[in-house]
Amino acid sequence: MPNAQIVADRFHVMKQINEELDTKIKQEKRAAKKIKNRKIRQETLTGLTHSKYPLLKKKESLNHEEKAKIETVEQVAPELGEMYHDKEAIRDIFDSPITSDEAFDKLLKWTENSYQYFPKSCRTISRWIDEIVAPV
Repeated sequence: MPNAQIVADRFHVMKQINEELDTKIKQEKRAAKKIKNRKIRQETLTGLTHSKYPLLKKKESLNHEEKAKIETVEQVAPELGEMYHDKEAIRDIFDSPITSDEAFDKLLKWTENSYQYFPKSCRTISRWIDEIVAPV
């Protein structure tokens, strides 16, 4: 099949993004345990407790308690909140009915804006951008 188009599916892109987000959740929890001020440590740990699944879920699937947990996380760990919103932004790109050219532009902007939080994923997207935006 010499004319076959190689396509990279969004599942693997989102999987890598979720893995980086999960790693950051673990880092924030470890850092919170080292906070010297007992009150701040307890508030931060309480805010981060049971946050993994709401942060990894699609925003449309969140129930009221999970939305409240995301808001709490944004207060105690703003970087995690930013990462959650960036993750949802790339999901929105994948879910939107746009052309390959529009997707290409949006993904490039996403990688520029999100590199600080998702460096591994951004490098992967940059390497595989043609296969990611290839029409199916």
